[in-house]
Amino acid sequence: MNYYDSIAEGYDELYEDEQLKKWEKCKALINFNGVTLDVGCGTGFITKKIRNVIGVDSSIKMLKQCKKLRVVLASAENLPFRKESFDTVFSFTALQDVDNIRKAVIEIKRVLRKDGELLITVLDKKKISIVRSELNKKFNGLKEENIGKDVVFFKQRRIQHRRQCTS
Repeated sequence: MNYYDSIAEGYDELYEDEQLKKWEKCKALINFNGVTLDVGCGTGFITKKIRNVIGVDSSIKMLKQCKKLRVVLASAENLPFRKESFDTVFSFTALQDVDNIRKAVIEIKRVLRKDGELLITVLDKKKISIVRSELNKKFNGLKEENIGKDVVFFKQRRIQHRRQCTS
């Protein structure tokens, strides 16, 4: 059984407040224009704050809680989308939990448009160096900030557009 399947029922109660506070600090780092992919969307409480978004998660029980959202059951290491399908890829506190970080980063790069925006937060301090290394191999112009317990990696478009988040 997937670990997140086992905690799905109580996930929002445990983590929603903390994650939403982090979202408030992160959401202005990129613009979320066009079509966005949320890798590791969980129950969707952040996903629903982004317009024109598709959520992906490997936990069927987490996805069952995503009300009125477009979601797909898939792993970060095997995203079921065509090359350059997304204007923005977003992953909030999920990449440190995948089995193969390198493969997940390769997949994120594959589905992100060449001029696309990227925002990834990583919580597990033990894996930050691995995530940083893999992201830097694939993405030029990657920026990094510490926000609370997380390290946030992001890449903005060269031409800034009006932000399209709903809240």
